[in-house]
Amino acid sequence: MKQKSLFAVPYLEPLGLGILRAESKKAARCKDCSRSLTRTSVLCGQGKWDRPLIFFLGESPTVQDDHEGTMLGGPSGELVLRMLRSIGLSFDDTYHCLAVMCGGPIFLRPTGEEIEACTPKWKKQIETVKPHVIVPFGAMVTSLLLNIHSEMNVLRGKWYEYEGIKVRPMYHPTHLMTYPETKVEAYEDLKAIRSYLEETGCMKGRVL
Repeated sequence: MKQKSLFAVPYLEPLGLGILRAESKKAARCKDCSRSLTRTSVLCGQGKWDRPLIFFLGESPTVQDDHEGTMLGGPSGELVLRMLRSIGLSFDDTYHCLAVMCGGPIFLRPTGEEIEACTPKWKKQIETVKPHVIVPFGAMVTSLLLNIHSEMNVLRGKWYEYEGIKVRPMYHPTHLMTYPETKVEAYEDLKAIRSYLEETGCMKGRVL
């Protein structure tokens, strides 16, 4: 008979990770809006769950994201990863979440009902992972987060705060691919984020 080690310690799951797992299970059962009838996946959140350097808040899944059950699929996802590498970061330094977590066989802009159903979910994730910086992609998501309604060319390029966390709105990756000239402004925002992380001591030991 195998003896039990006197030094065995039961595994205690970190509180934040346990909360995210519970939220993910709850989201998988969600039927609060009509997207529950068409979705293949529920994309609750992915990435570094404990104090990520950046919390990216996107709009809603692409058809590819919904089909594959993962974020950052396709050209827009590849662009986000290239943007991170340009300031010496990777996916592992960040957390990715969506304002509306379900998609479907065709891409549709979120309705008010769908946005309202998901808002408590992404707010709970911000509260749980405690990021250093939040980056909302696009005017719609920025307005949800900050309750500021304006065009993106007015919103970007500035710092804001949400619950004591620094916020830097950026153009949505799809916008950047449609209007490549705006990538210059996006890179300015990325450099500002990098500078803030350096000033607050979050980038120690990292080299571009």
